[in-house]
Amino acid sequence: MSSSLDSPWGAYGVDWVEHWTKLVSTNDMVNSETGVMDPRHMFGMTGQDVFRWPALAHGTQRQLLGFFVTQLELPGIPMIIYGEEQTSYILDNTADDYVFGRTPMASQRAWQLHGCYNLSQTVYVDIPFNSSGYGCYDDSVSLDHRDPSHPMRNVLKRMYELRRQFPTLNDGYNLLTLSSRTYNIYLPGSGGIPSPHGIWSVYRGRTEGVQDLAGIGQGNQGVWMLYHNENKTVDYRFDCASEDRSEALVSAFSANTVVKNLFYPYEELTLEASTFKFGIEGSTELNGCLSGLTMVPWDYKAFVPLSAWMTPAPTITRVVPGHDARLHSSVAYNDQETVSIQIRFSSEMDCDSIADNMVIASSSVPNQDAQLNRSSVSCMLADADPPKHIGEIATAFIFNADLINVFNGIHTYTVNNATTKDGLLYTNAFDRFMFRIGQSNNPMVFPLSSNYTKSLLFKNESTDSLYISPKAAGADKFRYSTNWGSSFSQWSDFTSKDIPLEKQDWTGTKAQEWDGEHVVVHYWSSKAGSSEHVQHADLNRGDLPPRRWPHAFVEGSWNQWGYDNGLPNAMMQAANGTWEFDLVAEWPTEFVVNVWGMNPDGYPDKTMAFGD
Repeated sequence: MSSSLDSPWGAYGVDWVEHWTKLVSTNDMVNSETGVMDPRHMFGMTGQDVFRWPALAHGTQRQLLGFFVTQLELPGIPMIIYGEEQTSYILDNTADDYVFGRTPMASQRAWQLHGCYNLSQTVYVDIPFNSSGYGCYDDSVSLDHRDPSHPMRNVLKRMYELRRQFPTLNDGYNLLTLSSRTYNIYLPGSGGIPSPHGIWSVYRGRTEGVQDLAGIGQGNQGVWMLYHNENKTVDYRFDCASEDRSEALVSAFSANTVVKNLFYPYEELTLEASTFKFGIEGSTELNGCLSGLTMVPWDYKAFVPLSAWMTPAPTITRVVPGHDARLHSSVAYNDQETVSIQIRFSSEMDCDSIADNMVIASSSVPNQDAQLNRSSVSCMLADADPPKHIGEIATAFIFNADLINVFNGIHTYTVNNATTKDGLLYTNAFDRFMFRIGQSNNPMVFPLSSNYTKSLLFKNESTDSLYISPKAAGADKFRYSTNWGSSFSQWSDFTSKDIPLEKQDWTGTKAQEWDGEHVVVHYWSSKAGSSEHVQHADLNRGDLPPRRWPHAFVEGSWNQWGYDNGLPNAMMQAANGTWEFDLVAEWPTEFVVNVWGMNPDGYPDKTMAFGD
């Protein structure tokens, strides 16, 4: 990474052992409450005020390598920001030196609509933005982002499990570079600060004579870490007989030890002998060595002796349909149907324990929960879902079942602490998944295709009253506005019956008035955890294009931001629905699109003004 942020912190380099050595020798590590050494520095990969790593080319793998360093290698407090466990990548900015990513966890449409980020920025030099430029085409951006089976979340879960299994990864203060082979490159914009590339061999353990972690997990067992930051696969070759630590890949454990990787695919290696004796945990034997190792781009591994390796707890690797999947109903709005599901696990599971501990809940038209058809349950071993990234966990077992009594709406099923077949390990989690099923005009299921509908709003000619006839199965509450969002009704319990509307008061200028009757309806769902389900409708608009604004005005430097009302600035809606305005001004010019224009007080309205 090359940026103006390299100085001064970038001058410390990327040798994390040296970083830790400087910190522990210069910072006060004593907890003022307990009087003991307690490193509480927080280490993470990003924050709310900077870009998202998955927005970059190969960004997810870069981020995983960073997590390996921040969550496991460095003593202190591991830190992540929401969405990192779901590989959030959509970007926005409020200035060219302030790029950030804050996609909500709940389902919504806004961040996808502006998800093709192609604006300039000045902080990062030649930053390889990639997926962030195409997010508007990715419908998953608008889904719920609380997926318990997400691959990134599973890797992070494994890292935190390792901190429990091996307390040296949680509390060990001893960080030691065993060997490394690196070279420097110099990136533009880094002010001459080198960026080392290569492979590092590091040991993390307790500080002997000071710390005793016995009685917790694997006690004082240290961990040998290997990682490299190359963007290509490297077939490393080493000379274990060399006395140069850049020529030998030195291990923390003694020669002839069989070591096993703590991350999938959990490979085992037998160590050769090196010429070094580090004396770790009082050992008098030669440290082990590897004469060859192939590392894929941004690879990382963590080894312990085979005798100390602990079986990972099972986790859900995937569900089918996917979390918050949107399914087209095959039956009428008020009818029920069957939906087949799969729950995939990383280990062989007890099939009955999954079925017995599944909780199903539904928000649907008749307010009935879907049910598990026990006679449809079947389970099988599988070798599926090959990992796309380092440390990602593959599928080893599949649970199949049918859900019956599925009405249009939102349905969740929760797997409560499922058990492995041998009864020794548990998921130790309440994993909740969701899917939605309905007609194409249901805004709870298909918010894009149902954002505007001609069938929602109608008038009772005998009473001259306005009604809506919502088909939003899955909603728990709704509210509406008859004045384009200037005010709203109170939230009310949702019903699919015809609902009478009470027109809301509105005042404004002549230019702010609009023709015809329009309604905006918001729907809220407790299961979706979101009120970002919006539906517009007009009364008797005929063949005119759908409208989601009453009007729009262009304001900029060319018309004193609306104060020069002698210049016409009203946009016109074309037959295809787009809003258009012909502007002739000095280039470059600045402007915003203001839905309400100038208010009666003579100032520009601030409730709906759009522009960068």
